[in-house]
Amino acid sequence: MLFFKDVEGFAERRSSSPEVRRIVVQAIRSLVPQRDEKYFFPDEAAKISDIADWIVCASRSASEWYVDRMDDGLPRIFHAGLGIEGLWRFAQLPLEAEESGLLPPYRDGDEYQVHDFGDGYRAVRLATWEAVARDCGKLSASPTTEGVFVDGDLENGTLSLISVRDPGDEPVLIMSVNRLAVCDVVGWNSNPPTRKMVKDHVMPLVEAHGLAPMKVDSIPGTVLAADGIIYDLCELPDGVVINGDLLILNKCPELERLPDDMTVNGTLIIWENNRLTEVPRNLRATEGLGITECPNITAIRDCVSCPEFSSFAGCRNLKAFGDGCDFPKGVELPDNKELRALFPMFERRGKDISVVVTPNALPLPAAVKGFAGRVARAITLAKEIASPAMSRTRNGIPALDETLGEYARERDSRLLTVQAEMDDELERRNGPSGSIRPSPEKKPGK
Repeated sequence: MLFFKDVEGFAERRSSSPEVRRIVVQAIRSLVPQRDEKYFFPDEAAKISDIADWIVCASRSASEWYVDRMDDGLPRIFHAGLGIEGLWRFAQLPLEAEESGLLPPYRDGDEYQVHDFGDGYRAVRLATWEAVARDCGKLSASPTTEGVFVDGDLENGTLSLISVRDPGDEPVLIMSVNRLAVCDVVGWNSNPPTRKMVKDHVMPLVEAHGLAPMKVDSIPGTVLAADGIIYDLCELPDGVVINGDLLILNKCPELERLPDDMTVNGTLIIWENNRLTEVPRNLRATEGLGITECPNITAIRDCVSCPEFSSFAGCRNLKAFGDGCDFPKGVELPDNKELRALFPMFERRGKDISVVVTPNALPLPAAVKGFAGRVARAITLAKEIASPAMSRTRNGIPALDETLGEYARERDSRLLTVQAEMDDELERRNGPSGSIRPSPEKKPGK
């Protein structure tokens, strides 16, 4: 959204020339007089962006209409009363003539080479906003930046946008850098670069210039660990500790496994991964765990835990939980018969999201599981018998009072045994050593 009160900031990101910035601001204010609204409408914002690019390109190519000025210094065409729509249609003529849109002509000083990879590829620092517009336009991409920047930061290098060029001098990726921190790396159409591109043409830049990711996952396909090492996401070592949110999402389709004993001091999110087959043992995320829409995951291994809410929704082939898993604030699971057997007491949340198990997802002891399952089946049967459709076809169905009576008798006979088994299980789990203790052996004669 283009905010009206920040027209100057908008102009700063269009050109490095103070004169061109002044004309862009003056032109916008002539097209949209001061008004109460804080922002332009979306259709206006898109057309004004095109008009601003049209002005920048005309300034570099010295177009006749651009040099034909009125006394206020604004090109005469902005006094013709055409309005946003009319000027935008006029600007479309050169826009349509260029396949990739309006790209400002190149000038000396637009860029400076910062690295030669030795394979025909090179990296240049884009030193003007016109150069940024040209390379971003060719890639149909725009890297994000972190932090607050002021006028001149691009030109003096405080904010760096580094373009990697192929042997034909065409951009293949752009990296944004805030001082020495990498904010983002994007390739064609703002997609993350391939794993090979990161290895061959991103990491050498990072190492040669002493850069570091601003966040643990700012460099696609890599992770900044707590030990200060930047690891390939597909080659994380067992026991790795990551301080911060790790949002893999679906940006690394090559990821086939996560390491055992991995700790994320933050939130871990993975979705739409088709290669992961299990969640590793001793995985811990402290602020949230979401591994969703991963259809080939079949098992959650031992001691996976998260003190906050967790989700494995959409992992439709998930069938098994290891021992010691702990989700005290609940876990969202796919709805299949294997998990129904593990977690008979559940609350349905939607048609496909399946089930939410609370207060935790520890696999229940066998006696408790069977007892709870019979409770659930009795309640379900009671609802079916009470329904109008079932009341018309009750032949062969046990009477409600008989069913509940049978359940009550079994409850009374099993209650003490179940309680003892649960107490014993909790005692073993919460023993002084923090691990499950074996049951004491019975002494002879006892």
